[in-house]
Parts: sequence; C-alpha cells; structure tokens
Amino acid sequence: MLKQIRMNHWLALVAVTAMLILAACGGANQTAVEPTAAATAAPVETTAVVEPTAVPAPTEEPPTAEPEPPSVPPPSDELLHLRSGEWQWVAYAGPVETYEIETPGNYRVTFNDDATFSAVADCNNLAGNYVASDGGEITITPGPMTLAACPEGSRSDQFVAFLGSATRYYSEGDNLILELMADGGTMTFAPAGTVESTMPATTGADLAAILGNLTYTGILPDQAITLTDGTGTYDDGSSGTPIVTLAANLIPTGDLDSDGALDAVAVLRDESTGSGTFYFLSAVLDVLNNPTPTEALMIGDRIQVKSLMAEGASVLGEIIAAAESDPACCGTWLFNKVYALQDGRLAETSSEQVSQISTTNIAGNWNLVDLNAGQEPVLPEAPITLELFGDRVSGSAGCNTYTGTYTSLEEQFNGLTIGDLATTMKLCEQPVMDQEALYLSRLAASTSWGFDYGRLSLTYRLEDETLGTLLFVPQEQ
Repeated sequence: MLKQIRMNHWLALVAVTAMLILAACGGANQTAVEPTAAATAAPVETTAVVEPTAVPAPTEEPPTAEPEPPSVPPPSDELLHLRSGEWQWVAYAGPVETYEIETPGNYRVTFNDDATFSAVADCNNLAGNYVASDGGEITITPGPMTLAACPEGSRSDQFVAFLGSATRYYSEGDNLILELMADGGTMTFAPAGTVESTMPATTGADLAAILGNLTYTGILPDQAITLTDGTGTYDDGSSGTPIVTLAANLIPTGDLDSDGALDAVAVLRDESTGSGTFYFLSAVLDVLNNPTPTEALMIGDRIQVKSLMAEGASVLGEIIAAAESDPACCGTWLFNKVYALQDGRLAETSSEQVSQISTTNIAGNWNLVDLNAGQEPVLPEAPITLELFGDRVSGSAGCNTYTGTYTSLEEQFNGLTIGDLATTMKLCEQPVMDQEALYLSRLAASTSWGFDYGRLSLTYRLEDETLGTLLFVPQEQ
C-alpha cells in the first residue's frame, strides 16, 4: 500500500515538472490568441502617436527665360552691294598700265551670301570661297576651275590671278572696286549686263591680216608704201630693193583717240639699202571697221623694242637704243618712252634714259615659241620654258627639267655664256626627245641676247658655225 502511494506521488511530481517545462517553452513559441475579456479590461500602457507635421507643397517657380542670342548687326551697305548680284569686269588700273576690258561679259563673278563665289573667266568656269568684312577687307580663294585653252589674247589667267590677290573692296556709284595687294592696282566691275563690249574680240592673227595689207605714209617723204601680207618694197634709186615689214607679233591695241572704237599700233621696220634699219610707229584708227593709218613716226635706227603697249590714249615703250656716247650701230641703253596722238599722228611725248643694259634686263620667266628665228615652232604638246634669275638658268625642256648657270661678258653688253646644264632623266615620245636635245644644245651654245619686237632672242653658234636664234615670249603673270 505504501508502495502504491509512493508510486502515485512520483507520477504526480513528474506531471508537474512536465507542465512547468511546457509552460516555459510555450512563452517562447506562443501563437497569438484573442485576448480574453479579462485581458481586455486590464489597463494597457500605450505610446502617444505623433501626427507628422504637414510639409507644404513646393511653390512652382516661373520658368527661367532662355537668354536671347546676342544681336547681330545687319550687313553693311558695302557688303550688301558686294553680294547684290553678278558683276562683270570692265577695267583695270595699275601702277604701270591701265586698260578697259574689251569683252566685259566674258569675265563675271558672283559673291554669294554663304561666302562662296562663282565666276566665268572667258572660256573657263571657276568657283571658290571668300571672306569679306563690313569694314571693306576681302580675301578671295579660287577653287576648282575648268582648264579649257582660251583663244590668244584672253585675260582668263590674269582675271583669276587678280581675284586671288584682292585685299579690299568698296563701292563707286553702281560699280564695285577691288583693290589688289602690294599696290597691284584696282579692278572695276559693273553690274552684269549693264555694259556692252566696247571693243570686239580680236586675235593677233586678225589684226596682223588687217595691218599687213594697208598703205602707210611717213616712211618716205615722197611716196606711200603698200604692204601685202605684211611686206612691201619701194624704189630708192639704188640697185637694191629696200623692204618694209610689219611686226606681226607685236600689235598694241587701245582707244588712242577716245572715240570708243578699237585702235591699233603698227610697228614697221624699214630695211633700207644703206647701213641703217629704221623703225616706225603708225596708229591705225578704227582698225576693225574703217582701218585708217596715221602718218608714221620714226622711233629709231637699229633699236630693239623690248615692250610696247597701249595705256589709255598713250603708247608706252621700252626701247634699247644708242645714247649720245654710243655708236649708232650698237645701242646700250634702255629708254622708257611715251607716245600719243598729236595733230593726227603719233608723237613722242616723253623719254627717260633708264640704265645701261645688262643681263638684269632679261631676268624673268619665258616660254619658247621658236627654235630658230621663226622657222622651227615648238611642238604644242611639249612646251619649253626658261627662267633667268641672278646667275641661274632653269626650266622645262619639254620632257625633262634642267638647271645651270649663266654669266655676262664684260666686253659685250649683251653677251652671255651658258654653263653646263644638268637635267633629269625621264623618257618621253621620240619627237619630244628630239626637240629637247635640239633646244638644250642650242641653249648651251648661246652667245648673246636681245629683243625682237617684245620677244627675248638668244643667238647661238653651234660647233659647225651654224647661227640661229631661240625666240621666247614672256610668261603671263
């Protein structure tokens, strides 16, 4: 019995212990239950809830106005005039020569608003860019250009070169003036279509055909001389036959009597039966419509004509002639002379004795036109050039380039010696190579220089004593 009581007591103790353990575990893992009514009635400590302070909505600021672009002043009247339309070249005035453009419509330019320009340069078209300021400064940059070969006498290359050297522009009435750099003169433009060609386009061959078949007075005191194809003869009572010839390659043109018609100047050479060779000038008025030669003026005996050009109503000449100290045969002085119409004929209005001649008078760039005094013209596909500066000679011989030296002769004012010439070694077609060999051999054999109606002549003497003359014309600037 006691044993049974003890057993019951032990079981009760185990049960209580188990309940205590379960109670402890239930505190850690209890599941939320609905509070009983008694629990609800019990006082509960609460935490005051603070309502959030109302944050005012951001005030909408007015949009910030975008800054206005800086005001750009409108183009000046001068710049607007420059861009006002197409211009045609009507005149050039420079430090040495002044002339009107015979065919203004052949030389036109338009300056566009986008700083580009387009132009017509006689038989070629040209485009490019320019920068012009309201203050009158301008820079013109020529760009692509067609490469057609314009007729003889064209001012195409000159027109393009002048445009590229312009530095200032301004208005003169309705006209536009471009000033050229380094005192290079001015170009005058008129609105396109407002100026007709004042002088018909002509070529040297056209003029030579006209002047070479006229009758001239003043060469002889008692008779006129009629030329046929550039040559005429007369009777001076001797057994010989004096000959008068026209310089067909040098025919200045202009408006010498200011009547709006084209005039020309005939250069005539009288090879008499005596010791002299006399040179004359005759103005041929209205040469294209009613060619009328004026009485010829003698300008010298055994002279050389370096250049001759018409400028306005004057004719300007660079003449190598004898000074007082020179024998009549052998002039050694360069003169600048001016001629103009007086009493119906040309007269010398001024003469300046410039300097004694030397190789400085032939310095420059030249193109060969003939290998022997008009008898051996240069192949058109192989042009030959000559550059003379200081004591250096160089150029293109048609295929290869060459270089060397030259010296003047102290005992002869127009004498010279060409040193050894070095060339490149390119091969070309045989006719070109043959012409090149002839030219280089003759250039190396040159012994003297002179001027033949504006052309440079180099006289050569070959080893077999053959004499000949290389003829050059100035390269266009």
